[in-house]
Amino acid sequence: MKPLPLEGQVALCVSAQKGDLKARDTLITTSMGLVYGRALYWVRMARSLTVEDMVGEGTFGLFDAIRRFDATKGASFPTYATFWINRSMRDALAADREIRRADDRRRKYARQVQELLDNDEPLEQAVEAVAALHDVNPSTVRGVYDSICRPRELSISTPIDESRELGDTLASPLKGPDEQLEREEQALFVRTVIARMRSRLSARNRMIFDMRILDDQLTLREVGTKLTLSFERVRQIEVELRAKLKARLSQKRAPRASFGHAPQAQAHPRQLPPPPRTPPGSLRRAHAP
Repeated sequence: MKPLPLEGQVALCVSAQKGDLKARDTLITTSMGLVYGRALYWVRMARSLTVEDMVGEGTFGLFDAIRRFDATKGASFPTYATFWINRSMRDALAADREIRRADDRRRKYARQVQELLDNDEPLEQAVEAVAALHDVNPSTVRGVYDSICRPRELSISTPIDESRELGDTLASPLKGPDEQLEREEQALFVRTVIARMRSRLSARNRMIFDMRILDDQLTLREVGTKLTLSFERVRQIEVELRAKLKARLSQKRAPRASFGHAPQAQAHPRQLPPPPRTPPGSLRRAHAP
């Protein structure tokens, strides 16, 4: 489709901001040449991202440009849209590099532990040596090694200690009142965390969050087809979202503070406690002649 004149782009953008979906779709369709051109430029700096990935990222930047554009500021829409398209693509490259660095670190931990094990080093000592070398928690190194080099499936008959199996720790279907209340509060806490996290995600990440974490009915390839992203890019975003969700769910919370109960006010450490209240009439009795 031929590009529109500047006046027509401004008119379509104003209509789109008022809720006209047809104007928004027309503006996006006529601006895809700009998105594709920027994608060809930025994809040269990427290792695992494809042109389709960059086009998808740039399209979300174009959505931001349509939503934020102000014709009274004096900038033309193509210039303003280019800024947001470039920003979206740069953010995607930065996130891709960070994910790849994290994957490289994980593989390095596992490889070094395995090298020590090949030299007849006990597992615990090998884990501690690698953790000390990289100044990380030994439990982190052990978890990485188990997930990469020792994957296993758990069953209810998996032994926990000498006298118990995993099935012995499963909760009974019969719940007491206290347990049921705690379960309901925990469910409310999880729903609150998910709602707050979804409200802070971008439109693309929110769609991936819904389709891969909340629903989990579509495959990575199907989600990528819907969002014009590659299989690998959807996987990277899903891993990042799952890590954020896990971190927020594991945060320590004050009891009942998140469910409508106001926490008790704490006195400032430098404040003196308030004086005891004097019963009515006692002061007059104390100073009576």
